[in-house]
Amino acid sequence: TMVEPNKTSFFLLWFGQFISLIGTDITKFGLRVWTYQKYGSITQFALITFFTEAPGILISPLAGAFADRYDRKKVMIIADGITALASACLYFLALGDNLELWHIYIANTMASMMNAFQWPAFISSVTLLVPKEELTKYGGMNQAAPALSMLFAPAIAGVLLKAIGLNGLFIVELTTFLIAFAIASNTSIPRPEVDSSQQTSIMQEIQTAWSWMVQHRGLVALLGLLANGHLSSGMVQVNS
Repeated sequence: TMVEPNKTSFFLLWFGQFISLIGTDITKFGLRVWTYQKYGSITQFALITFFTEAPGILISPLAGAFADRYDRKKVMIIADGITALASACLYFLALGDNLELWHIYIANTMASMMNAFQWPAFISSVTLLVPKEELTKYGGMNQAAPALSMLFAPAIAGVLLKAIGLNGLFIVELTTFLIAFAIASNTSIPRPEVDSSQQTSIMQEIQTAWSWMVQHRGLVALLGLLANGHLSSGMVQVNS
């Protein structure tokens, strides 16, 4: 049966995921500032950044294939829930003045991995929620969300960190998780029809995607350019 587009569901889902993304990025930035203020170590600051980004990058091929195969709504809800649980643990540790660096490493690793599942699940849901002729426009909104969060979250975090402290940032993040959870739980996301006779294993899907990417050298060059940009950006952040 043909899946009917539903723009309202898309806008609701986009808003929920965007709010959740901002909440997460606010806390990420706040934890980096807290770490530098407490330990005065650029190395520890860099390690926080490493555990925030690297785990998600490493697991992303598996996460993307997983999101394609299973119920995307459940993937988003579960990923958000695990990230919220990790943040709640940090909140209670900070509340009791027991927060240590290794706690942050573990929590950031979990959040990074869950984001690798959550965002592809959301992105792939767009094709089911909007008309095909408008995919470019709505795809642009998806690409804008992380960029806007990266742009505004540090400024928001700086203001909030001074006003309500690190514990306050955790409360803000957990609130955004609740908003995203409520929206995703009450938004209908259709499941695409899958031909079971053509279904392959997750590893086969990853190998097929990798082979396709290697055959398109322009895409490989673009990925290399983006990787270099992120590396340079990270070096600037650490040295700022």
